[in-house]
Amino acid sequence: IELLNDNAAMVNAIMHCQLKEQTEVAKLMYTAVLLKSAQGWKIRHEHESPVFETFKNMLKRMDEQSKTINQ
Repeated sequence: IELLNDNAAMVNAIMHCQLKEQTEVAKLMYTAVLLKSAQGWKIRHEHESPVFETFKNMLKRMDEQSKTINQ
C-alpha cells in the first residue's frame, strides 16, 4: 500500500487464482486507488490484468479449443 496523501492510497498486488477443475494457477496484476471519506476508506477505482505468462497460456488454450471445435 502506497499512501499518496492523507486522503488517497494506491494498492498494487499480484493475485493467484485457480479454478477447481484447472491445474494452472492464473496470476493477475491488481491495482486499486482508495479515497478516505468520513465513512472510512473506499475503493474509487480498481483494475486487474493477467500477467503475461497467464495471458500467453490463455491464448494457447483458446487456440487448442478452437482447433478441436473446427475439426
